Amino acid sequence: MRQKVLQTKAVYKAQTGIVIAEEIADVLTDFGIFDKIVAVTVDNAANMDVAIHRLQFVKLGCFAHTLNLAAQSLYSLAIVSQWIAKIRALVVWIKRSSMAKTVLQEKQAFLKLPQHSLILDVRTRWNSLHLMLERFLEQYPAIQAASLDQRLRKPMERDRLARFTDEDLRRAEDFIRLMRVMYTSTLCVSSEKNPTSGQILPILKKLEMHFTVTDGDTVFVSNLKKQVWGNLSKRYQSDEIRSFLEEATALDPRFKQKMDDNAAVWDRIKGKFLAKNLTDSEKSTDLDCGGDGDENMEGMESEAEENQMHPCKNPKMTPLEELFADEDAQKVTPQQNSMSIQDQVEKELHMYKAMPRIVTSDDAAAWWWNMRTTYPCLSDMAFSYLCVQASSTPSERVFSTAGDTICAERSRILPEKADMLVFLNKNCF
Repeated sequence: MRQKVLQTKAVYKAQTGIVIAEEIADVLTDFGIFDKIVAVTVDNAANMDVAIHRLQFVKLGCFAHTLNLAAQSLYSLAIVSQWIAKIRALVVWIKRSSMAKTVLQEKQAFLKLPQHSLILDVRTRWNSLHLMLERFLEQYPAIQAASLDQRLRKPMERDRLARFTDEDLRRAEDFIRLMRVMYTSTLCVSSEKNPTSGQILPILKKLEMHFTVTDGDTVFVSNLKKQVWGNLSKRYQSDEIRSFLEEATALDPRFKQKMDDNAAVWDRIKGKFLAKNLTDSEKSTDLDCGGDGDENMEGMESEAEENQMHPCKNPKMTPLEELFADEDAQKVTPQQNSMSIQDQVEKELHMYKAMPRIVTSDDAAAWWWNMRTTYPCLSDMAFSYLCVQASSTPSERVFSTAGDTICAERSRILPEKADMLVFLNKNCF
């Protein structure tokens, strides 16, 4: 997969959905790709919903942002917020005190623990709660030893640590074990070259199984599961988006077996390809039949004269090629395919469904590129789905690049110059 930043523009109007739609339409029209857009992956902002609806594109919500919203919903649980407050107070105490940090490093060295700093959660930072608890458990022996050191005369903080019970530790372990899957899922869809729309439904299915309440779950764990999955289950429920994701999953060779029981998906894929092929044929016929006959003849004559003025040089043949030229000519002559388009698609679908899936570490787009001669019809359609990103994290990185470009020392840089610098940074380096 390849990604390019087409253009960055300065917008001086209010960021309403109508303004955003106009700006996007102008850029896509300038580059001549407005009619080639398959879908648009954006965050869950309301103005983006209005903009994409106005442009009449398929809107795919950022999956990484969706996972983050589900993880953030845990802050609304009283049983979580009260328990997290104890841990956050200890982390803040150590991070704010230079002496506490020094003592903690000494205890880490004595206990042979990694020399890691504690992490403080921030709600806008993805998975920061999971990372804070994971680091806290890793360094808990050192934190406990540091709080008892005579150089830290903080009775109140020691008392707060004493109130941190074994039950709180068990909750931290349960939380990390439960939310580790969410953290891994976010990492899966936050890269730039691999995550496509075909892996959204398989990841959601795995998360549904992971967050299903079982009989052995504690009250704390069951509350976490209900809260997270209750938020995730509301996403990607519209018929249009659901159908698009199902077709993308079916055309992803890593997860196609998950759609084996859904015959409607394969029928839709076949129908869409036949409809597209019929439309392309009609356009080709109109193009061949259009125009005046005399004008066509004049164009052919002018092209022939141009070819005579600039004759093409045929590459020199090797002795072996010259010896077997007649046989090679027969070999490369294309054979007339008597199979109809519908039969060809059905044959490719049958072969594709029968072959074993590839491992998830393989690149789905690269696999289709290597198999494009085996599946000429399906590969063309698969690329139109696999090009759709599962998350909008690449655009977030463009924001970071723009922030580095337009800084305090370069605050008077012109928008055109900033556009060129961002373009070179993202596309050339």
